[in-house]
Amino acid sequence: MQSAAVFAASPEFGSQSAERPRVFDPLLDPRCRVHKMRLGESWPASWIWYPGQLAAHRHAACVRASMDRCTDVGYPGSYRQGVNISYFRRRATLPRETAIRWNGPAGRIRLILNGETADITLRKAVLPAGAAEILAVVDFTAGLPCLILNGAGLETGPAWEASLDQASWTQAEGDPVLRDPSALPDGCREWRVDISPARIVSTVRASVSAGALLLEPGGDVIVDFHHDELGALAWDAAGAGALSVVVGESLAEVRDAAHFEQRPLPEIPLTRQPSHTDLPERCVRFARLRSTASCAVRDLRLQASVWPVEYRGRFESSDAKLNDIWSAGAATMHANMHDVYLDGIRRDALPWWDGLLVLEAGECVFFDSEISRQTILALTLPAKPSLHDMGLIDTQLFLLAGFENEYLARGDLSFSRRYRDRIQDVLGLFESLQDERGFVNGRDVEPYGFFPDWTATEASGPDAHGTPAYAQMLLMRAFEIGAAFASRWGDEALAARYRANTAKLRRNVRELFWDAAEGAFINGLDRRGAPDRRFTPFAQANGILFDLAAPSEWNRMFERVLNNPARRARNFSISQPWEFLAYARAGRIAELLARLRTVWGGLLDLGYTRFPEDIRMQDTPEQQLAMYGRPFGNSLCHAWAGAAPVLALVRGVLGIWPGEGGYRTCRIAPQLGDIEWVRGSVPTPAGDIRVEADSRGARLTLPPLVTAHIGLEAPVTGPGTFPLPSR
Repeated sequence: MQSAAVFAASPEFGSQSAERPRVFDPLLDPRCRVHKMRLGESWPASWIWYPGQLAAHRHAACVRASMDRCTDVGYPGSYRQGVNISYFRRRATLPRETAIRWNGPAGRIRLILNGETADITLRKAVLPAGAAEILAVVDFTAGLPCLILNGAGLETGPAWEASLDQASWTQAEGDPVLRDPSALPDGCREWRVDISPARIVSTVRASVSAGALLLEPGGDVIVDFHHDELGALAWDAAGAGALSVVVGESLAEVRDAAHFEQRPLPEIPLTRQPSHTDLPERCVRFARLRSTASCAVRDLRLQASVWPVEYRGRFESSDAKLNDIWSAGAATMHANMHDVYLDGIRRDALPWWDGLLVLEAGECVFFDSEISRQTILALTLPAKPSLHDMGLIDTQLFLLAGFENEYLARGDLSFSRRYRDRIQDVLGLFESLQDERGFVNGRDVEPYGFFPDWTATEASGPDAHGTPAYAQMLLMRAFEIGAAFASRWGDEALAARYRANTAKLRRNVRELFWDAAEGAFINGLDRRGAPDRRFTPFAQANGILFDLAAPSEWNRMFERVLNNPARRARNFSISQPWEFLAYARAGRIAELLARLRTVWGGLLDLGYTRFPEDIRMQDTPEQQLAMYGRPFGNSLCHAWAGAAPVLALVRGVLGIWPGEGGYRTCRIAPQLGDIEWVRGSVPTPAGDIRVEADSRGARLTLPPLVTAHIGLEAPVTGPGTFPLPSR
């Protein structure tokens, strides 16, 4: 008999009859135990580093971890690399004698105080009253070169400068939250969450008794933890022989003995005396334990590594399935928050450009500036980049949208100012690649070129090494964003240059790629420069979002392409977050909700608790797991797939859209479709914007200094609660 206190019995994964779970995030699951990081000493100072270096070192750590854990990893493109030396300086006038102390990473820290080198071993000194100058050299580091220094009036923070060569100095980067001198900025910040098995899927020569899992010789047990997370499997065991373990995201994966997406775990020898085991980190939902002799396993758990974050955004409605889709979508994004937004947690577990598509949805739920900013910076190119640094051209096109999303969410111009060189470098690179019409092609970018998503095939196009229409639209939008930032920085000459490029692209995209007879945008040009007169959804979605098609033309675009099965792939992939935004902007709520319920809701009905990289609902369950020619190549917890439904429900149903930076202005237009009632919120720097609506009407609650535009009604400014025209 199974012990209900240890395992909750339920049908196997894939059963249509199972009651759908309501809690998808282990951080919110009462049956999971959360171990928060212990807070150490807090100084008035905060850690500082050279701008962008934290992201570079985190990115490098992600790559190393992925290569160590995953069996098939390829990573194109070049990104900003970490260095192991940095310089920091501060000048001040001290009213009195001041004691200082400092700390840094494993390595060497040399402080030159008023021209004299301080004792390297003590990491403390006293400065006399009067003019003070501190130069710190941090080198030979194994990780991020960084510094924290405490002393009245000299604390490390925004007043400090940083350099990589002592010739060019800039304001140091830091985070006021990071004040513990014993906790390095690039060290582990995550909480551990102990997840016990939700159910036993199958047993052979095994049973549960008195809180222990008892395996006989040849025993075989498969357990389901319900949560698909990155972590380490652990247990206490005693017995003879050894235990072998296989983990994965699906039952089929752990039952297979020949195909692995993660490197196999070591066999664990057992002893008669109880001993504790912590296995290497893996992505786990299911685990299969097999024994060579009799043994007892107690306290089997997944020790998940979870980014510490608060759920700020909310969505709740009369439709239970939509509520579950929201929760599972948010949990999918959260599972991929590990220093940056990873693309997936099993494979590749890297900051691909998917992460840039997740930022907007992540701000709507978590409002975590550290994850958002580090994701953007991790995907910036090396200084003075070339075409061959790109790998996937789309990454850098979406990079500008990442900067814009960050600004619209927080309204903090200092971030873009600090990384102005990254923005100008990438736009300058694209300027150097443009032809006479302003277009950029993918002929010389091997092996990938452009990559809209997995639904683009040779049969459908667009040509990855041609001149895709959707990509020229993204290029136009990148220059449009660049012009807006240049104006905010007060550089009108640069803004005018970018605006001219935007206008040229807007004109030529419409002239060359709009098919008036069809009422839709063609794919673009193929690699030979010939028109590709096929139609796919990518250009239609961008055309709606970027005002390249008039609202009077939208219905035709939906009829001929976006809602036309003959011109849509059967699968759903990375382009869905922006496609959902196009549906929301066009007011196509019925179709949007239908896709959410059928596709994302269908995955939950099949037993998924996270959303996968490539969604193919018409495939068999086994086919849905396959990708890249491998039986389990499809990542079942992919960040974009969680972001898409969150954006659909926030922008489409709640109808909350940012206007000026930090939501100083916003547009509110709730659209219920067939939902009886809905309520939800989006976080802003000033507080939460809340919307409640039902068949009788709607109301809006605004925090202070936020102005909302509500259709044809006069704008309203918070704080306060206001009636809304319902749609």
